[in-house]
Amino acid sequence: MKKALSILSLTAFILFSTSCRREVVEASDKGFAYYPSQSGFWWEFDVDSIFYNDFTGDTLSKSYILREEFISDFVSQDSIPAVRIERYTRPSENDNWQGPRVWWTYKTATYAVKVEENIPYVKLIFPLKNGETWNGNNLNFQSAITYRYVSVHEPYTLNGNAFDSTVTVLQRDNENLLEKQFYRERFARNVGMIEKEIIDIRGFIDSDNVPDTLAKPILNRIKSGVVYRQKIRNWGAL
Repeated sequence: MKKALSILSLTAFILFSTSCRREVVEASDKGFAYYPSQSGFWWEFDVDSIFYNDFTGDTLSKSYILREEFISDFVSQDSIPAVRIERYTRPSENDNWQGPRVWWTYKTATYAVKVEENIPYVKLIFPLKNGETWNGNNLNFQSAITYRYVSVHEPYTLNGNAFDSTVTVLQRDNENLLEKQFYRERFARNVGMIEKEIIDIRGFIDSDNVPDTLAKPILNRIKSGVVYRQKIRNWGAL
């Protein structure tokens, strides 16, 4: 009987210790691995975009491959360690790369920033917490935009790649009868951003048939704007 109690006590102790260790690890994991910020790596994405021009009535579709290279480390004017990003595009794998356009990025103990066309955006805040919100434009002069974590530490499969842990940031989600804005980015642990989606459109209303027009989803009656999707295809070390 005493032996059985000892085994049960040992089992309970092991389970309790494992649970405690897991809680400590989870508490100490602030999410830094979702945003790599050191030089020497590259990422390639499939990009599909559609631009709707309400002045000409034209629709321009464009697909291409985007490559980002984290080229070199430097110290910013604010004395923050940063990384230079060089971005290249090409229509297909058989074409030459065009570019680069230069962006840069950095990460602190509380947030990760990407400077796109000289405009800094706060991409992530640490620690990660589902439902947490922040102003993505906090470091620039644009109007405040509320970013929000809508999923944290979730598995996700994209372009045949299975990621065991991802975090999704909803940047905009507004829709009415005439407009729709939906901006979202997804990041994978130890990889970085793997997916980006932008829907920023205006819809039309047929004045001769208003009820039937409004019954249609706005994506089926686009007047102007852009639909942009970017999905990771490969990544690695330079």
